[in-house]
Amino acid sequence: MSSILVSYSRTLAENYLYNYNCDIGLAARSERLFIIVLTGLFLIPLIGLFIIVIVAFGTAIYRQIKYLKIIKKFEYK
Repeated sequence: MSSILVSYSRTLAENYLYNYNCDIGLAARSERLFIIVLTGLFLIPLIGLFIIVIVAFGTAIYRQIKYLKIIKKFEYK
C-alpha cells in the first residue's frame, strides 16, 4: 500500500504542477527495487519488505506535505 501511495502522490502532483520536478523523497521506484534485490540476495526478503514499508510510507507523507506547500504557493500568486 505504501509503495502505491508513493507513485500515486507523484502522479497527482504532476497533474497540478506541470513544470515542476515531482521526483522527490527517499523511496522512488528504483530505490525500492534496489532494496528488494539487495535483501533478496542476502536471503532476508521479509526484512527488505519491512524496510520498504517504513521508507515508502515516510516518502509518501513527505511528498504530500511538500506538494501541498508548493500548490499553496502557486494559489496565492
